[in-house]
Amino acid sequence: MDAKSSCPPDPLETVAFFDAVQSPLLVLDRNHNVLDANACYCRLFGVTRAALIGRNLFDAFPEAPSRQGSVRAAFDRAFTGETVVLTRIEYAVAGAARFFTLRVSPILMPAEDLPDRLIVVVEDDTAIVKAERMRDAVAGELQHRIANLVSLIAVIAKRTFGERPEAKDVTAKFLARLRALGETNRMVSGETLDGTTLDRLARGHLEPYLASRPDQIEISGPEVRVAGALAQALSMAIHELTTNAAKHGVLGEVRGSLRLHWSQGKDGAFHLEWREDRLDPIVPPARTGFRDDAAGHGATCATRRGGGASVRGPRPSLLPDGGAGCGAVALRLTAH
Repeated sequence: MDAKSSCPPDPLETVAFFDAVQSPLLVLDRNHNVLDANACYCRLFGVTRAALIGRNLFDAFPEAPSRQGSVRAAFDRAFTGETVVLTRIEYAVAGAARFFTLRVSPILMPAEDLPDRLIVVVEDDTAIVKAERMRDAVAGELQHRIANLVSLIAVIAKRTFGERPEAKDVTAKFLARLRALGETNRMVSGETLDGTTLDRLARGHLEPYLASRPDQIEISGPEVRVAGALAQALSMAIHELTTNAAKHGVLGEVRGSLRLHWSQGKDGAFHLEWREDRLDPIVPPARTGFRDDAAGHGATCATRRGGGASVRGPRPSLLPDGGAGCGAVALRLTAH
């Protein structure tokens, strides 16, 4: 190492470097007095360096006592050598509410056992918070409108089908499917637009049976987020399978167990399997129903979204080899 490289840095160069950093920086002593603030920090808060240096931070930026205590505690933790992060701290700048993340780190000088100074890096999260609030407001309004639409369709269905005895079964099935679709929308959108997990979707439909039959039902798989048309199609398929299993399968009077499992490949595609292992005879259905249409609809919806989904195996794959008898009922879906 030559003599030039071993020389201590020029203080003027250090100040210039500090000011050139395009993140707001603040340096405090152990008593929370301001030792320095860079130009970016001063621009953000509309103050001058001369007005800050030497002042106590909580005098320069008054805080509510309740919040001031948590900020002081964070600074004290940082003086023990720990980096502390405070997120979404709200503070009014020029009369407008803004939100900041503070990353407080100790400055440990040579020959010091404990730091005497802290550096605070400030991140302005205001734009992110406003965008999230707008997104949540839009999602909430959309959720409200869809819920109203589902209720209106239910009223129309009841008025259309009336109280005729021959229509009661059809009406009940339609309303059950409509409620499932509405519940799916609630789970998928919730208070945001991020969708939901496949686990939450599945447990939402199987919840009435999980409490009474915990040893009979197994739900497993990695976290997979689903949204939009794909989530609705999968939810309707699971709803129909659950309804069928309650009437004719292992969720009803039939002895056996249910396993709902999914896995995800490296390409992002996930494979879902609904499997009923029955101890009683299986009788082939006389016709296909909405359950099969819902599963097929899942393939159509996913393809429209630019992915691809398919039902692996034709309708007879839902029955064990050899037709009626004891065995497994399985449906396999592949989607991405």
